[in-house]
Amino acid sequence: MYGFQSVQPRTATAVPVTAAGGAPIAGPQRQAPEAYSKKADALLNMSDALNDYRNELKGFTNVTALSPDARARVGQKYQNALLQAKEIYALGVLNGPDKQILEQIIGNPLSITTVPISTEALIRQVDQMSGIIERQNTNLSKVYKQPKIEMPKQQEITRIRNPTTGEERISTDGGNTWQPAGR
Repeated sequence: MYGFQSVQPRTATAVPVTAAGGAPIAGPQRQAPEAYSKKADALLNMSDALNDYRNELKGFTNVTALSPDARARVGQKYQNALLQAKEIYALGVLNGPDKQILEQIIGNPLSITTVPISTEALIRQVDQMSGIIERQNTNLSKVYKQPKIEMPKQQEITRIRNPTTGEERISTDGGNTWQPAGR
């Protein structure tokens, strides 16, 4: 705890200033700078968006790509990740060259240009971006002399599809419990 201290000039030592009851008087609370807080918030949001996108990609195949529901889900997760990346890289309006660069960093599974790219390769892109976020977290901690941010853990999602009805179900606990995939 940081508090007020008085310095004894003869001994060059600092002693806490105490109240009448002997308790130290607390000084001003240390607060992280606003720039740190904004960057930390952006890193957390990006990490969370990447986890969601990665999980959605795991169930996205050439067959599921034909489903409008699956396309909508993966498209929404992708767009969220792209918007969060915009914040990480401090970009303005997302258009033109900036958008093209981001789409090369995080591939769009719905684009005709990514058809020849496997889902596993798209997931590797997400994993590489997660590594970049982790390194930015380390650098942020060092620059602002703050503890590293605890990033959201990746939640493993298992998917199954009933071949007769086409219904998709997901499990987040290794297959012990299942729920409908429509979120």
